[in-house]
Amino acid sequence: MRNIKELLVILLDNVETYMLMEENYTDSLCGVTADLRRDKVITYEEEYTLDAYVDEHMPEDYKTGALGFTGIYGWEQGDVESRILWLKEQINKL
Repeated sequence: MRNIKELLVILLDNVETYMLMEENYTDSLCGVTADLRRDKVITYEEEYTLDAYVDEHMPEDYKTGALGFTGIYGWEQGDVESRILWLKEQINKL
């Protein structure tokens, strides 16, 4: 299995494609990881690792719903730019 930094780079490299292309449309990072696994870019174990990392490291305001986003989304549904910024920050920390 690849390390978390490599997996985050893969996610970053694909987030726009999977979130903006109509034929691939998804509106969450977890949706992108599922699509990457479906397309055999990452393994099931890597998908689980990425999903757990996103859940554990997203900003606290997002986790608590303090910004008004509730349910399963850590960011506003379909907000690609915030997700890209967050992914870049996480990669730079590692």
